[in-house]
Amino acid sequence: MTSSLRQILRAISLLFVLLSLSAPALGQPSADDSAEQVEPTKEELAAARGLFTEAKDLETEDDWAGALAKLEIVAKVILTPQVRFHVALCHEHLGRLVEAINGFELAVQEAKALGSKARAVVENAPQRAEKLRERVAQVQLRVTGKVRTSKIFIDGRAVSLALVDTEIPVDPGRHVIEVKRDGTVTDTRELELGEGESEEVELAIDDPEPPPTPDPDPIRDPIPPPPPPDSGPKEQPSRVPAYIAAGAGVAILGGAAVTFALREATIANVRCFDPENYTGCDPEDEDTAALAETYDLTSKVLLGVGAGVLATGVVLWFVLAPDDDAAPSVAGGKVGLVPVPGGFQLRGTF
Repeated sequence: MTSSLRQILRAISLLFVLLSLSAPALGQPSADDSAEQVEPTKEELAAARGLFTEAKDLETEDDWAGALAKLEIVAKVILTPQVRFHVALCHEHLGRLVEAINGFELAVQEAKALGSKARAVVENAPQRAEKLRERVAQVQLRVTGKVRTSKIFIDGRAVSLALVDTEIPVDPGRHVIEVKRDGTVTDTRELELGEGESEEVELAIDDPEPPPTPDPDPIRDPIPPPPPPDSGPKEQPSRVPAYIAAGAGVAILGGAAVTFALREATIANVRCFDPENYTGCDPEDEDTAALAETYDLTSKVLLGVGAGVLATGVVLWFVLAPDDDAAPSVAGGKVGLVPVPGGFQLRGTF
């Protein structure tokens, strides 16, 4: 079997393994994804190791684009300092110096956390990043005027206004600087930079002030009156307690009348010297006189209690009256009982 056929079969087997990778392993985690990345399976790791070896072989053949394509697949399965280092190495040889510097610096940070397992990265990445800083180009933006709504773009990427008057690292080559206002390009600059070159770009931006907000016209734009604080129907108080109290008072007064009638009927049969005071009675009528005296006392108690309960019902009738029927009108006003400490007062408006 020839070596070329062997490589083709190996590539086909790796393709089947990669197609079987789960979506979480191949997908980059989103910025707001708080869940930890799923650990790769044995098959996924085996496929990633094979691709990593192939990528390093392509690096020896100066096929940096092909090596980068394989390394990006490996990084989706497992991203180690070694993988990040080789990705940055591919960016370096493809002329993406700024990306390469960032990649080498991240690889060093991750390698230091692993200790001796990534010693080679710690030893080589800082040196490569330092050499690239000498080769990278610089753009310094100078802005005159007032920037209110305009935005500055370098090669289609927005530049923060905080970076104005500072050296912005860019890759050597051709670059396009644009100024856009409300999506419309108002200024364009093109420049060609070699390795290590620096250039200042003057941008005159004078955004107009936003038109003042006109005051409302009281005739054309009348200010609507505020809605009433409570435009909904109000819940009216219930007079049921007044009816209950009044009914109870009437019933108690009825009981007082019954006991008083029993007292009168009983005392009529008593032979006493002073029947009203139940004194000087015949010994045979003493029990009857005592019963009449009990009826008399009970009727007086019921009379007082019934009168009080009935008065309470009358008071509740006015207190629990609806808003449109709170008190009887007297000469254009209203009169009603108002509870006060120690009793009630009759108040009204005239």
